[in-house]
Amino acid sequence: MKVYLAGPITDCSSEEATGWRNYLKSRLPEITFLDPVDFGFTTGQQYERYLDLVPADLDAIRQCDVFVANMYRPSIGTAMELWEAHCKRKHIVVVTKMRHPWLRYVAHEVYQDIYEVVGHLTTLTIVH
Repeated sequence: MKVYLAGPITDCSSEEATGWRNYLKSRLPEITFLDPVDFGFTTGQQYERYLDLVPADLDAIRQCDVFVANMYRPSIGTAMELWEAHCKRKHIVVVTKMRHPWLRYVAHEVYQDIYEVVGHLTTLTIVH
């Protein structure tokens, strides 16, 4: 199973951008994670390298089976990726404390913290 990890990166501390991602990766080593942080765009070059970054993200979203969006704060990039995943009919899991109709509309599951996602991902069986 391939899981895309969407969440704020721009204007975030290293811990904010990677802490939750590293937690999921360490708890679920049997899953292949597609993580935009690993694409090498976290060094303040995101804006200038948009012609590399956006197509890489879109390709990873196309490849994933499950899309996890950690919306611990509003993020334009995460919202755009979330809509792309919805249009591609991916299984979408949103982590947020925000109660927003758009998030509820696109998500298959909504959780309030990242720890709940571990249990959810272990129950999924993806059929290709």
